[in-house]
Parts: sequence; C-alpha cells; structure tokens
Amino acid sequence: MKDLYGDRLCFHGGISVQKTLPLGTAADVRKEEEDRIRVLGHNGGYILAPSHTIQAGTPPENIVAFLQASR
Repeated sequence: MKDLYGDRLCFHGGISVQKTLPLGTAADVRKEEEDRIRVLGHNGGYILAPSHTIQAGTPPENIVAFLQASR
C-alpha cells in the first residue's frame, strides 16, 4: 500500500493492540515501532500510533516503551 499510494495517502496507526502492546515485551514494542517507521514512514506520510484504543490489561511498561520509542 505504501509503495502504491504513499505519495497520496497518510498512514495512521499500525502498532498492534491485539498482540504486541498487550502480550509482547517492551523490546517487542520498540521493534514494531522501528519497523513501522522504517516502512510506513519512508518519505513521510505516517502518523505513529496504536492501531486502535489501547486495551485494558496492557502492561504499563509497554505503554511507556511505546511513548519513549516514539520520541
């Protein structure tokens, strides 16, 4: 999608609220962020964010890792 439409669209989200944020480690969260920024953020047009609302039960350390890595 990025290759086809990235010059005309802005992508938003992409950080998993079903797998990575609630079930992964802080390192998993940072890795997923790096991957999304590398792919979706290439040449701009990406807003780094969770794919949807962060669910109850998500470990606080994963939320902190997300916020720190996004800086």
